[in-house]
Amino acid sequence: MGKSANKYTLLRTLSRFIGLIYKSLDAWKIMFIYGAIITFLYYIMSTTQFICNQTNVACFLRFQIIIAIILLFVCFCYLYDFYQNVFKNTVFKYSSIVKFDKNKIKSIGFLLFYVLCFVLSAFIAKYIVFKPANPNWKIEFIYFVVLFIFCMLPILAMRFSAIVAFYFNDLKLPSLNYLYEKTSGHSFIGIVGFLLTMLIMAVFNMQAYGYVTHFTTKYPTLVTVEVLATFFDILVKLFTLNVMFCFFEAQRQLMSESDLSDSVAKQEAEPIEVKKSNPVKTKKEKHIKTGKKSHKK
Repeated sequence: MGKSANKYTLLRTLSRFIGLIYKSLDAWKIMFIYGAIITFLYYIMSTTQFICNQTNVACFLRFQIIIAIILLFVCFCYLYDFYQNVFKNTVFKYSSIVKFDKNKIKSIGFLLFYVLCFVLSAFIAKYIVFKPANPNWKIEFIYFVVLFIFCMLPILAMRFSAIVAFYFNDLKLPSLNYLYEKTSGHSFIGIVGFLLTMLIMAVFNMQAYGYVTHFTTKYPTLVTVEVLATFFDILVKLFTLNVMFCFFEAQRQLMSESDLSDSVAKQEAEPIEVKKSNPVKTKKEKHIKTGKKSHKK
């Protein structure tokens, strides 16, 4: 039974994954609202050259970094509202965009920590690859080991990605050992399917960016065409984030269902012990018996 269940784990993961992607289309309203906000921030970023002097590189970099942090924060807010609306069936309100309660801030911080696993790994890998070679082979070997460790970090973060869905669903965080066991064997193949899906989405993003560049080059004076093309490109990127969260949720749901089926099977396997209860004579019964004996006498 266990082997046959594991045999179809990949199919079950991908089918649940595709079903959640279809369900995520119900959040088109949230995606359009946040897409408009991000488009507006994108065009504020493009006005940096007018705010800062072209020779003032420090001002240009500071302004770009501030806008980039704001854009990242807005994307995290979008993912929080998206998850609450699609997977927790909460009603989306316009006021939730600017409403920051304790749960929302903690969820955004947790997501930031998860994303840093990828960003830090990419930054360190780039630094080590492009650094000048050290003549001491021992130091160079240490750099190679560090590079290997940080290249494995995104793979581990992807394997433990269901922890994000557990946190966003207000559930108790499982241990890393639990997540490792749940994604071992055939279950780990589901991650390969997710990576292939993300690769297809990356190609789709490149095509969308190519169309945006084509329209903005062909119609440089039409601001409306440029804004709509940029808005379409941002919508594609937000949908890519939706796909990522759908995979997190698909893993969490399958893990919860597996735990539930295991607990039910365990309860059915355990024999039910029926204890024989010894009859306890009450004082009234004893009195009746003694009364009968005295009557016979």
